[in-house]
Amino acid sequence: MSHVLIWGKNKDKISTDEWGRRIRELPPGKIRGRIARIVRWDFFGNLPADSQQNVLADLIAQDNKSEELDQKLLVDALVQIGYPEKVAIQRIAPKNRANKYTKSVREIDSLRRSVGEEALLYAVAETAVNDIKVLREKGIIVGYGEVAENWPPPNTNPVVGYSSRAEVQSLIAWVKNGSMISLCESLGLDLVENQILESIGFSAQVA
Repeated sequence: MSHVLIWGKNKDKISTDEWGRRIRELPPGKIRGRIARIVRWDFFGNLPADSQQNVLADLIAQDNKSEELDQKLLVDALVQIGYPEKVAIQRIAPKNRANKYTKSVREIDSLRRSVGEEALLYAVAETAVNDIKVLREKGIIVGYGEVAENWPPPNTNPVVGYSSRAEVQSLIAWVKNGSMISLCESLGLDLVENQILESIGFSAQVA
């Protein structure tokens, strides 16, 4: 059964149980687990890291996240549970998590965006802020936006997808140098930059 999802503020009103019900309508197998992992990241990524682990955990346990799965099947599954097709395609397209924050705002602004694409770009900014909060909670980001000197120690597991100093530094730079703010403003969002930087413990002054 296909669902229609209003991709905007109302998308966040879908409950965990409803997401689980939709995902269980997908054919049994690895796709279910991967889709559950994506939904948890997209819709519950603002929860504290420990709480996130409980969301859709039984479905996600079926997924080996290091295994490559058929991209078309993943896109089709996201569409089936309610993602707009354009968002589903962009969500599954291969990308480097750290590099998405270094993509120039000028290049992003050159795109003709649909409503779904604008929501996706805003989600990138929201995810960046949430990542910073988790990295700060774990003691990886310290001060006004620096990486802790002793991180990462040998054999460190990734934290919200980050496993190297360069990746974390790239994230910090993208937020602190104004690129994130410029991106959000290009979407017509009314933001108070100082309040955003203060909320994640960064100085209001651009480094």
